[in-house]
Amino acid sequence: MQIVKAISLLALIVLIAGCTEDERLIEKIVDCEEISPRQYSVLCFERLFDRMEDSSGCDEIRNRVVRYECFQKIALKKGNHSVCEKILYDMERYYCMALVQKDNLLCEKIDGNDWLRDKCLERIALDTGNWKLCEQISGQGRWDNDLCYEKVAVKARIFPLCRNIEDKKIRERCFADIAVNLTDPRYCENITNMDVRDKCYVDIAVKLVNQSLCRNIVGGFEYMSDCHAVVATRIDNLTLCNMMPQKNLRDACYEGYGRSSNDHRICNQIIDLEGRDRCWYSIALNQSIIEYCSNLNNKLLRYVCYGSIASDLKNYSICSIIEDEDGRATCHGIVDLEFEKLGVCSIIKNPELKYRCYSIRGRLMGEPDMCDDIISDDIRDGCYKGAAIVLRNASICDLIGNQDERGDCGTKATIER
Repeated sequence: MQIVKAISLLALIVLIAGCTEDERLIEKIVDCEEISPRQYSVLCFERLFDRMEDSSGCDEIRNRVVRYECFQKIALKKGNHSVCEKILYDMERYYCMALVQKDNLLCEKIDGNDWLRDKCLERIALDTGNWKLCEQISGQGRWDNDLCYEKVAVKARIFPLCRNIEDKKIRERCFADIAVNLTDPRYCENITNMDVRDKCYVDIAVKLVNQSLCRNIVGGFEYMSDCHAVVATRIDNLTLCNMMPQKNLRDACYEGYGRSSNDHRICNQIIDLEGRDRCWYSIALNQSIIEYCSNLNNKLLRYVCYGSIASDLKNYSICSIIEDEDGRATCHGIVDLEFEKLGVCSIIKNPELKYRCYSIRGRLMGEPDMCDDIISDDIRDGCYKGAAIVLRNASICDLIGNQDERGDCGTKATIER
């Protein structure tokens, strides 16, 4: 009798636990649906899908597109194409089944939506390495075919396949990506675009920690300085920076070395004031040494330096070091969470200082949202460009109005630092 009771109790516990888990899942689904803006809601669902083990929770999602995506994610995770049958729309159902079964013939059943059909063919080409499927893509002229060739070539490391690409920019990007993946600088020689070729050599030099490859760089100073600076830091040899004849190259190398090695003595060797400030700021924060903040030439960045360290150390009194009222407000804004919700720059009373705050936080500290409030087109573009480079996020470059600056930003934001 005791055994029967124990088994019954265990079954009840399992049942209750199961119900609780289902309730929690439904609560999370509701939470994701209520999030705004939409991109954050989508991100919430993506994280939720990763934790789901079956498709039962998908039925609770009200949004049809998200619900079908949920079925597709579970079907792929479990390798079970029968889950796709829950998708009522033919095109989405065939797409789901094609991906699970890796059957390109099912892609051909997607009628009336060339974009989804092409996407289906590209996904299977990537999953199977069958690059000939790229030839079946209808898309926008040769553009979609070229992107398909590029993705398959890079993933499978098939260098000759890059030559099938008609668009020169995509073709050379394909050459560069495979060269870096294979860590073989000889492939960089096939690239005719100077910036792309230089970046190819930089990325491989950094991966191999081989400074001699930096000599192959013939274009911009930034590529060469990045190359020397990162390699110099990796092998802990400052002589590589000292040997550089150009001042701007030498400065960039010193800055990269100082920030990577946390050696503050290097910062004062930098002639460019903005680069010197970045060096001191980075080391001050990395080591939480407030005395280093006083070496910053830029007053606003000095305030931010004090505030950031005060926040890290949870020491509010550090802000009292600053004599200027707006400076203390900036410092307090970083430390105090309530002020931080309002935005560090928004609490500064002085209009000029507030304007500079938006620019510097965006450009030097990698906060692109701060750039939005800058009125001047040139300074706003420079702010976005600086943030993109700091974060190594080329998508931020799309916010730049000037076409030339946007292109330069996209190239420099992808440099491995």
